[in-house]
Amino acid sequence: MNIRTFLLVPLAILMAFPVWAGEHRGTVKSYASMIIRKYDANDDGKLNADEYPTSFRKYFGRSDSNQDGYVDGSELATQMENIRSQWRERMAGRAKEYRSSQARQLVDRAFDADDNKDGRLNADEASAVIKKSFAEVDADNNGFLVRAEVETAFGVKPQAVKTIVETANSAGSFKTLIKAAVAAQLAEALNGDGPFTVFAPTDEAFDKIPKDTLEALLKDKGQLASILKYHVVSGNVLARDVVKLTEAETLHGDAVTISTKDGDVRIDNAKVLKADIRCSNGVIHVIDTVLIPGTTKEAQLTEKTIIETAISAGSFETLVKAVEAAGLVEALGKSELTVFAPTDAAFAKLPEESLKELLADKKKLQQILTYHVVAGKVLARDVVELKTAKTLQGQSVQISVTDEGVKIDNANVLKTDINCSNGVIHVIDTVILPKCCPSKSDSDTVSELIGFGGGDFKKQWSTVNDGVMGGRSEGKVRLTEDETLEFYGNLSLRNNGGFASARSKAQNFELEDGDTLVARVRGDGREYSLNLYSPRYRMAFSFRAPIKTEKGEWVDVRVPLSDFYATSFGRRVNAKLKPSEVNGIGFLLSDKKDGAFRLEVDSIRVAKSDK
Repeated sequence: MNIRTFLLVPLAILMAFPVWAGEHRGTVKSYASMIIRKYDANDDGKLNADEYPTSFRKYFGRSDSNQDGYVDGSELATQMENIRSQWRERMAGRAKEYRSSQARQLVDRAFDADDNKDGRLNADEASAVIKKSFAEVDADNNGFLVRAEVETAFGVKPQAVKTIVETANSAGSFKTLIKAAVAAQLAEALNGDGPFTVFAPTDEAFDKIPKDTLEALLKDKGQLASILKYHVVSGNVLARDVVKLTEAETLHGDAVTISTKDGDVRIDNAKVLKADIRCSNGVIHVIDTVLIPGTTKEAQLTEKTIIETAISAGSFETLVKAVEAAGLVEALGKSELTVFAPTDAAFAKLPEESLKELLADKKKLQQILTYHVVAGKVLARDVVELKTAKTLQGQSVQISVTDEGVKIDNANVLKTDINCSNGVIHVIDTVILPKCCPSKSDSDTVSELIGFGGGDFKKQWSTVNDGVMGGRSEGKVRLTEDETLEFYGNLSLRNNGGFASARSKAQNFELEDGDTLVARVRGDGREYSLNLYSPRYRMAFSFRAPIKTEKGEWVDVRVPLSDFYATSFGRRVNAKLKPSEVNGIGFLLSDKKDGAFRLEVDSIRVAKSDK
């Protein structure tokens, strides 16, 4: 909205409602009398609360000055005058605020001419932007114009502005930075004339550094000064100038890199949280991470390895014990890695006996632990950009971001970016399991009924959806990179539809040696059906058994063969399953719920129960 619209709209409102403005047809008092006559139902010359105009009823209590429960003409006229005065004051205040804002923008534009970014304008720089004579504006006759002098020239009311150190100190969120600046004997310099541009890490940014490392750093004046100078650029570099740069030389001597992505500005690996906090001797831009100059390796701030960090934290004792049992301590201490680390509470979710068995099974333990590790250092800001991440175990974890937070498979991320000398730790609340490691023992397995790693997958599997009956559901099937079957699509109830299915080609299945099917699946929380087919029966005939899935989690679903019931065109019929005749297997979704679905199947095994 421009200034003309900003001022004229309220004025038009006042002109349109002469009751408030007191214009055109008479005084406010006469209009008050007119309103009394119009709404005075009992002709007593005053209005009670019920008679008072609905649109003004909120003002009744203020209008009734003597609190007798009635408003007469005099009281109403007084209230109208008060409302008009309030409007005038409000409009005048908004106009003043707008003029001040415009004037400050002019000052900012004037300093666009500050070619050397020293926070001052010389005579040549000022001549193009300030109409007054240079000598008239240069109050201290030093040959330069500082911001206060230019603000005076444009009619901006001077504000009491603090130095960089004073501003940071009063903010309350830079306590560690102030402590570091004092320890490095840089606070006095940052209180000087400047101007300086400071990329200021918050206390939370310093909290990312291990406590004992930070304490040691605060005692090392030389290294501390080197790091802090890497956060300071000479000159007054505002946000509009920062985004035009790709790098900026710091007082340390090395340059920080500057990049912009998806609206966020980054200084090296730090995100700018707030820009342009003006100070008397420069400007502060707030960042979320402590910057490390190229000559000072980040490992100097994070001296401990991933394992050492986990040990010192005290909340990963079971994880450390598992790593030792799996013989992975050395491997996790060398390469740069990202670890999704389950807490002790996460391991406590596993049955005690299962945990003991797991710690004794070195091979399975290695499979599970390496499923928690990704090669390279992947910080939280990069994790949330991914949908999957391949682990050292070989399979990929699923990554999802919701309003409630970030999930790795079915685990919630509790804390991110715990930096270590050889990578980073993200803390999770659940032990995540790869598809190779069922949650129940598979010692009762007779044989694997079906897997998905060999042969021509497209020829082995096909889909049948409700389109054969006029429906609109769409089900598809594909082989994933991890050699699992993915049955996915969208279920629609339109046109009396409502089912989607995937089915294997006809082949000989040997079910007679077992009495239970064990399906290793990861679903979306919906209920599917496991279908068996026999050549004895006609089209649209199958034996079904329900299988429940847990969203995002691999589970073993055990289905006794006795639980399968016969169906024809979706209805139960009388027929008995003969395991020796089964020549097809498949999956069906028909839960009468619109929307997308996804079921991933690792394997289907034939097992024998314990009875």
